[in-house]
This record gives sequence, structure tokens and C-alpha cells, in this order.
Amino acid sequence: MTELASEKLHIQELLQDNLVSSVGLERLGRIEVYLKAITQRVIKLQEQPDRDRLHSLEVSRAIEAYEAAGGRIPVPHASPKNLVAARWLLEELRVSLFAQSLGTSEPVSLKRIQKQLS
Repeated sequence: MTELASEKLHIQELLQDNLVSSVGLERLGRIEVYLKAITQRVIKLQEQPDRDRLHSLEVSRAIEAYEAAGGRIPVPHASPKNLVAARWLLEELRVSLFAQSLGTSEPVSLKRIQKQLS
């Protein structure tokens, strides 16, 4: 899948039906940040494709760990709290890698996501 197709799918995941009830009010304000991060990634992709590939690999590893732990997107309502927290850490990881200037809502790394999942 190309980076642009991947980000198109990412937008669809973020803007799912019943957005407010599925995301929750506490996360709703961050959706705009995540969408801005997608825009910044696409712009930077043209400038630094090698760096983007490295960051994409890190995100892929985090998503694989999340899915291996039973995580799904969208997050089912009855999901354990650690999976819900890890799902949103995935978004913050994307911000930290592709759009640092936007800032994350909390410290994030692949290691922190893995710890959240254990």
C-alpha cells in the first residue's frame, strides 16, 4: 500500500460513523491534531521519503504489537482499558514521528506502547 493510500485509510479510521460516541469527548479534540499530522506527513513525504519510510516502519511495528494483543480499529466498546489507551498512543506516535511541531498529549514511543499492551 502506498503512503497516500495508507493515509486515506487512516483518515477513514479516524472519521468513522458515530465519531463522538466511538472516540469519546476526552479524545475528540485530538482528532483535529491527528488530521493535521496526516497533512504534515504527506507534505514531508516529498521532502524526506527515506525518513518517512523509517518512521512508517516504527508505526507498523506498533500496530502489529497492538493487533497481536487483540487490538482493533475502531476500538470495540467493551475493549480492555490497556487496549483503548494503546490505540490512542498509536495516534500520538504518528504525531511524534510525522508532525513533531504539533506536540503529543503525553510521552510516547514504541516501547511505551508495548509496555501498555503487556
